[in-house]
Amino acid sequence: MGIVARILDLIYPKRCIFCDEILESENTSFFCDECIKKAKFIGTSRCEKCGKSLKKDYKLCDDCKYTLHFYDEGRSLLSYSEDVKNVVLGLKQREKLGLAHSIGKLMADFFRREITWEVDAITAVPMHFKDFDKRGFNQSELIAKEFSRAMGIAFNKDILIKVKNTEHQKSLDRNHRLKNLVDAFRADKVDAFENILLIDDVYTTGATIDACSKALIDAGYKKIYFLTFASASSDNKK
Repeated sequence: MGIVARILDLIYPKRCIFCDEILESENTSFFCDECIKKAKFIGTSRCEKCGKSLKKDYKLCDDCKYTLHFYDEGRSLLSYSEDVKNVVLGLKQREKLGLAHSIGKLMADFFRREITWEVDAITAVPMHFKDFDKRGFNQSELIAKEFSRAMGIAFNKDILIKVKNTEHQKSLDRNHRLKNLVDAFRADKVDAFENILLIDDVYTTGATIDACSKALIDAGYKKIYFLTFASASSDNKK
């Protein structure tokens, strides 16, 4: 374990991601014994494109059947639930930034165990600078940095920036989300990188990931993958 990782572990002791209970150092799940029973991990019944959980043994969710996505493939650890909602809200509070540290490590463990994508660099879904100035941090970037440290893959925040201060997506349906994000992101090509992994907290309709992916493809990157902490199930959009 590197010095930075040791310091972060001292600042942010290992806690259950759902209930915040302090865990034993040997705990590798990041959940206490009770909360891991509630965690809705996405298994093999999932969409082959976006990774959303499927209730039936289909290859694609309804969205991916009829939508042309700009990314190549995506995965999420958990299906969206009330517990996940509380975690995502917690990620936006400065006093709970330790959650990003734990989630980044959990996602790295998942990636090593489940995913075989060849990735040259990691970046996070960016915030517009005005939103960043208000909050003081980007929770997806914090997760991505911890993921990068754990995986030993380069993190680069400058290859993708948000250039348009858009309306918040939460209250919009998919069509309005897509319109809201037209030309919202700009990417710059780094010659050493071809395949990019996008990190975000939650995948819902895919509009934001698609807008980021299009900007990266337009800039000249070859393959775009995404990994999120959670995703809405194919019939349950947040």
